[in-house]
Amino acid sequence: MSRVTIKPDSYPYPELISKIEQGLVKIPAFQRDFVWPMDKVLFLLDSISRRYPIGTFLFWQTTDFINSLRNIGNLALNEPPQGYPVQYILDGQQRITSLYAALKTAQINGRVYQVCVDLDSTNESEEIFFACEPDGERYILVSELLGNDYGDLYVSLKPERRKRFDEIRTTFLSYPFSITLVEGGDLDIVCDLFERINNTGIE
Repeated sequence: MSRVTIKPDSYPYPELISKIEQGLVKIPAFQRDFVWPMDKVLFLLDSISRRYPIGTFLFWQTTDFINSLRNIGNLALNEPPQGYPVQYILDGQQRITSLYAALKTAQINGRVYQVCVDLDSTNESEEIFFACEPDGERYILVSELLGNDYGDLYVSLKPERRKRFDEIRTTFLSYPFSITLVEGGDLDIVCDLFERINNTGIE
């Protein structure tokens, strides 16, 4: 039975999203379904926009194949290139799914995670993100804020809203998501590790 090694790391937002889209970060089958309500998703995005810590993600990195949930909501994700190590999410699935669902306006369990950012907000505002319809002026979709195809929208904004757009976008793109990589071991060890993490948490 091989020993495990623990390696701290961090990914900026674009790298984390890229790994999900490439199929290099997967949700193992023994994880529970996504259960976070919209208010927790909004709170997570709000925390990142204020550069608050949101906890560390725990990934098991291995070239072994295990059954995994291929999709996040209604979004089909790629399979990883053959032979590439995959990082299976042991802790942080709710947070990672929330980030990706808001970016892609995903539908999960019948709910559409359509999230807008308020460009008239400040870091002193009580709320920055809302589950609402975008108006293309004050309220814009997270997909427009963090995607790459925002040019037309950006030039149409008032200067003060453009400044706020830049502030929040830059914060997200540079935010260091804390990762702990577990390398080595086998599925039995990793399942034991997963159970220990969850038995000490809150149901």
